[in-house]
Amino acid sequence: MPPLRERIEDIPLLIEHLATKHGLITAGSGIITSEALKCLMNYQFPGNVRELENIVERSLVLSKDKITLEGLPAHVRGSAKRFDLHSPVAIPDEGIALEPALEQLEKQYLLKALEKSSGVKKKAAELLGMSFRSFRYKLAKYELATEADEP
Repeated sequence: MPPLRERIEDIPLLIEHLATKHGLITAGSGIITSEALKCLMNYQFPGNVRELENIVERSLVLSKDKITLEGLPAHVRGSAKRFDLHSPVAIPDEGIALEPALEQLEKQYLLKALEKSSGVKKKAAELLGMSFRSFRYKLAKYELATEADEP
């Protein structure tokens, strides 16, 4: 089964199921605001469905009747600021080499995060929603690490 981050269309149904399962709502009661749903659909879910279950349960216990953006954990709310993955994409008539284009985009985000965090890698990793270890790996992969980073 693919991870939840690859099945974002399942999130609304899972939220309703999980809330009903825990007896926190009755089925079909519109338990989430559109802002909170958008935020959850942009979140990368490193913990998969269990993490979603914890978020739903926590949010409904705190807010009593509806999941709101303010009721979501801070690390999840940060995902609302990410760009929309469903925006239209243009492909030139001559085509595009996807892998190099994706690598270039990833490099740009890594460098921009480093710039925005004043070179603090832990903060840069948080801005990109990834672990510090993954961030360091990507820097090394694209040869973006400085000599000071090397062991």
